[in-house]
Amino acid sequence: MSTTQDEYDQIRQAIMAERCYKNDDERLIAFKGIYQNIIHSEEAVAEWELEFYPPSHKVELFLFVLFYIAFNTFIYYYVGDSVVTTLIASGVILFSPMLLMFHPICYRHKITQSGFYVLKYKKGKKIRTIILKIYLVLASFAVIYALMTVGFMAFAGAGAGVLGIFVFIAIVAKDNRVSEVFFPWRGVLIAEAVNNSGFWGDDCRFELNNYELRSELKDFEMIKDLILKNIRNESYFTDTGYDFNSEKGKQANKILEKELPFYMIEYRSIDF
Repeated sequence: MSTTQDEYDQIRQAIMAERCYKNDDERLIAFKGIYQNIIHSEEAVAEWELEFYPPSHKVELFLFVLFYIAFNTFIYYYVGDSVVTTLIASGVILFSPMLLMFHPICYRHKITQSGFYVLKYKKGKKIRTIILKIYLVLASFAVIYALMTVGFMAFAGAGAGVLGIFVFIAIVAKDNRVSEVFFPWRGVLIAEAVNNSGFWGDDCRFELNNYELRSELKDFEMIKDLILKNIRNESYFTDTGYDFNSEKGKQANKILEKELPFYMIEYRSIDF
């Protein structure tokens, strides 16, 4: 059973009036929890999964592979034969795990009459976790060995590369996040459709109050029609780019701030 505008208003007003919630974070959790149950119980109007490989990752991966080939070519032609094998093997051990940073992002979507659900995570979490543990041990031994043989000067200049392993560990560990969103159509006031195609691939997505839905190019218009059918008349929808000076956009933001004040902190700081 879908939630009407009146039912949506009753839910948000009850959360705002409930004194057991100490802050906006608790109100937002309660609000999403209610719609999680509603959306899970409803039959899907549309449901799909996809893997998205960010064009920026493709460019970075291309440059990384180019650098790696150039690095090994330099070693092969300009370094003595006795150490070529060792250096190339070391390069594989040190640099190849960084390829895990260039992974696709997986999405799982569900659209119902009341709202939408999006699960978002970066592929390869298990293998990244295993390699992180291995490299944490290797990095620890490398640091201890460097300190015992050279002292703190081991981390000066090019030797600082040893510490780069820890930087890699921190970056990949941060990438193991999972984002899960349940949100009602009645609460969507800002909707932007983006459909970009280029040499590095398609970028087809919808920003609904800054929550991201992605689709294949062939399904883009169908998903856009579903969104337009479900969002409110007061919502600001654009497929030509968000206009900060638009009167309808300003009005939609005012409604959003008034209706869901506990949502605004997350709305302005979403980062994945």
